[in-house]
Amino acid sequence: MKVDKKESEGQLAEGEQITIPKILELAKIPSSVEATTPNYHHVVKMDLPNCGLSELPKEFATTFPQLSILFLSNNQFREMPKIIGDCPKLKMVAFRSNGMTSIHPDALQSQLQWCILTDNQLTTLPDSIGRCTNLEKLMLTGNQITHLPDTIQQCTKLVMIRLASNALTEMPLPLLRILRRDTAYNSALQLYN
Repeated sequence: MKVDKKESEGQLAEGEQITIPKILELAKIPSSVEATTPNYHHVVKMDLPNCGLSELPKEFATTFPQLSILFLSNNQFREMPKIIGDCPKLKMVAFRSNGMTSIHPDALQSQLQWCILTDNQLTTLPDSIGRCTNLEKLMLTGNQITHLPDTIQQCTKLVMIRLASNALTEMPLPLLRILRRDTAYNSALQLYN
């Protein structure tokens, strides 16, 4: 796994491998002293903005089994990677401003509660969005989304979705059926700026 260029400190150099030690360095997490299979059970949040990342190491989910919050804004991910779906505790993920054009269908799993994908180049969501039965907030402002899949109706806990600055060709009627309107939540559907 490689990235294209290094623009400043805290980023990967051109051609540099994306490894667990490099992720630890970028996230400023001290390396484990375990020699064989380091496991970072204590890591629950990781914020890696502006690092030049385009992929995550294949060992990411097993190395950080308790990870619940992952922010990867302003990187170079063109696809939301499958490995995100392999993180069993991951509840909040942000890929703001990556130039992302697609989401791997297996990246979306039931434990996800917040998904922030603003300012990318997405044109649609995969049908697997329906797996996200615990999804509460979905931020899609600033993409090129033309429609939403019918499977979004399975996201019955959704209370907020932002779709402003997209290319919607029709009103997303399935959302009107699922946004919660009870006293515990104030549902929000933002379509326009």
